[in-house]
Amino acid sequence: MRDRQAQCGRRFLWATILGVGLLLAMTACSGKAPTSQPSDGTLADGEYRVEVELTGGSGRATVESPALLTVRDGSLTATVVWSSDSYDYMVVGDETYFPVNETGNSTFELPVSALDENIRVTADTTAMGAPHEIEYTLTFFSDGLVPADQAADQQVESTAPEAPEESRTPAETGPVSSSLVPSGSMELAAAREFTVDYYEGGYAVICIHGTDRYLAVPAGAQLPEDLAEDVTVIRTPIENTYLAASAVMDMFVSLDALDTVSFSSLSADGWYLDVPRRAMEAGEIRYAGKYSEPDYEQIVAADCGLAIESTMIYHTPEVKERLEQFGVPVLVDYSSYETEPLGRTEWVKLYGLLTGRQEEAEAAWAAQQEAFSQASTPSTGKTVAFFYITASGEVNVRKSSDYLAKMISIAGGTYLFDNLGDKDDTASSTMSLQMEEFYAAAKDADYMIYNSTIEGELSSVEELLQKSPLLAKCKAVEEGNVYCTTKNIYQSSMALGSILTDLHHIIAEDGGDLTYLYRLD
Repeated sequence: MRDRQAQCGRRFLWATILGVGLLLAMTACSGKAPTSQPSDGTLADGEYRVEVELTGGSGRATVESPALLTVRDGSLTATVVWSSDSYDYMVVGDETYFPVNETGNSTFELPVSALDENIRVTADTTAMGAPHEIEYTLTFFSDGLVPADQAADQQVESTAPEAPEESRTPAETGPVSSSLVPSGSMELAAAREFTVDYYEGGYAVICIHGTDRYLAVPAGAQLPEDLAEDVTVIRTPIENTYLAASAVMDMFVSLDALDTVSFSSLSADGWYLDVPRRAMEAGEIRYAGKYSEPDYEQIVAADCGLAIESTMIYHTPEVKERLEQFGVPVLVDYSSYETEPLGRTEWVKLYGLLTGRQEEAEAAWAAQQEAFSQASTPSTGKTVAFFYITASGEVNVRKSSDYLAKMISIAGGTYLFDNLGDKDDTASSTMSLQMEEFYAAAKDADYMIYNSTIEGELSSVEELLQKSPLLAKCKAVEEGNVYCTTKNIYQSSMALGSILTDLHHIIAEDGGDLTYLYRLD
């Protein structure tokens, strides 16, 4: 089905490519366009990630933070995403704004009159049956502003959204084609978010997240005539891939498969991994726009065989639809949804299948298994706090179900916030605490690990204490057991074994060399 769409899509590409901008603009302007206010002139034009604080109402509603802040010609506009889909309009000053999305949590584009100042807004919600207007205050903080491209990889970790319910339906249970003959299934030890069934002739059926089905068709093979309508065709081995899921790049590196990647959604300076950054600097991989604004013309003209997206694509579902209309199959990576740390790395087997590097995939997977086996340690009773401090002074911590919290336990430690669990129905793997609440829990922790990927790496304990002098009273600070992550930790998806080994060295205090963590003096 996708092959037939590809032929049509490429024919009308040049007639419609100019209309893409209009289509996206119309989608974004489903309500009144924001009236941007003058900024203080200190920010260059571009897109940033900015910490935002919401106060008011019952306290149950939240907005995503960091938020996207767009600066154009001295004006600031923020994309505000609520924790529910029940908000039908917002009022800022005398202007009324309507959602810019049709599915998913209510999303608004609002003017920001100034950073670091309270902005009073009114939001109308239908969550209580009849519409109710509720007053809130939004504050956007200048401290810790990060260019959006540089923040893309950690945003996948902290805000990965589910597909809207209306666009997610269980995969069909019937066969993808009556002409395919089963020959076995991929053995998976830890991954639960994908399955692969093999068929004679080199075909493979992939199911992801229980909702999306793909048929991997080997080169030169014919498409089954009775292919089920819900199945997306991927020609293998894939070529000219547009890789917009940053966590997947390290898997391609471990497979020695960067030659199958032609486009990235991060520019060269957005990569902390040396290999893809050098490939982009050499022109071997080209920047083709971020996930929400890809360069359709460039991608389609290169005969892109697959676009690999993170679940962030569900913020802009029209982009996925447009790529598919142009004949580019889209695979949404759900490796970050794996409940077990090793489940994340086992996705390398899927990409080994798609790139024709199955042997390399098995070797990479075996290396991760061995590292986990060597670093797994019975509980020592030592407690570990893993956190970062936001621009607003709150402390962001991982939920107990998060993979890093589990890795601390595997390495012999006790994650300090193991009672947090999943307190809400969002897909976020983190939550924020007031500094006083964090200090009460962390003051006696044996080890503190600062997550540098949002606010940047720290060079000393003194720099940490500048964020909160209260932490000076913590046991870990007094005993010199404060560590920081390197900035590439989240992009290094095939380094979980090394990260676990680092955690083991810290908790066991055996003096072993560290790779992704370092002690703060």
